[in-house]
Parts: sequence; structure tokens; C-alpha cells
Amino acid sequence: ERQDGGRFVSNRGGWQSKDLAAHPSSALHQLLELMQQPFVKFVKGCDGVYAKAKQQTSQVPDVLAVADQLWANVNRPGDWNARHDHGSPTESLLASGVFYPVDPGRPAGSARIRFF
Repeated sequence: ERQDGGRFVSNRGGWQSKDLAAHPSSALHQLLELMQQPFVKFVKGCDGVYAKAKQQTSQVPDVLAVADQLWANVNRPGDWNARHDHGSPTESLLASGVFYPVDPGRPAGSARIRFF
């Protein structure tokens, strides 16, 4: 945040980083590795679509989460993000996710995310 002016997309106040998907940070790579298993579980549980496709053909590929886009938001009291979407679901764009890191120095009670 201090090193980069960020960008303005849906953020109203606050700060949003530029795309971090190709950033060389080992911490980001660890985060992406940690999201693999929950993502695969999510995809395989989506109305049984994966299981049905698997029954119809043996050509169904294994599931792999790839971060097409990745950014950080910093919202302080009074900052927020406008209602928005992340594109239409396709065979390759299936899910969006949010990671809230825990800051032991901050009181609990962060704002809740709302999905429309």
C-alpha cells in the first residue's frame, strides 16, 4: 500500500493492489497452494456436475485452481466496495474467493461480505 498507488475498480475509499497473479512472492504462492484442496472440493460438490461429467466420459480433466486474477484490498472504517461481479461463469471461470487474514492486534468484528 505504501509502495504503490494501487488502482480504483469497485473500491470506494480504501486501497486495491494491481493484479498480483504473476507476482513472485513466495507467500502468495503458498496461499494459492493452500486454496487447491478447498477449491477442488467445491468444484466436485457443485450439484454433482463433475461426477455426472465423469460418468459420461473418461476425458474429464482433473480439477486445478489457477489464479487468473489476484489482488489485495485494504478497507478501513468507512471504506467499502461497490456491488460488482467477476465475469460470467464459463468452463474455465468458475469461482471467486476471499481470504481474510487474522490480525491479532485488531479487535474482532470485521465487516461481513455480502453476495448478491
